[in-house]
Amino acid sequence: MNVQYFINEINTLEDIDLKNYIYSFEKTLRKCFKSYDDNVGFEDYKMNDLDYLILYTIWKSINKKNCIDMYLIIMYSYYKIEEFYFPYKKFLNSLNTINLIMETDIIYIINIFIKI
Repeated sequence: MNVQYFINEINTLEDIDLKNYIYSFEKTLRKCFKSYDDNVGFEDYKMNDLDYLILYTIWKSINKKNCIDMYLIIMYSYYKIEEFYFPYKKFLNSLNTINLIMETDIIYIINIFIKI
């Protein structure tokens, strides 16, 4: 299986276009980067194949609909971008991610892939 298979499954069951959804998420991130004097560590903001695999595994394991944005916020704040704090007004679900972290194994799932 390739990454496109995982993307297609999410697209179908969530009724979204994941690539466009993530593009929009990344575009919002880029706008937020302007608020920082030092952008070191922000270069890894684009999703790669491993990130899609991690997202798919989280999505499949936790099995909550309409939570892609929260999964992305957790992924980005936990391992993708260093020293970045999500402005809660631009990422409305950023505060809800705390409950998701406390109620699920999302960090454990991510750690399996990134070997912390």
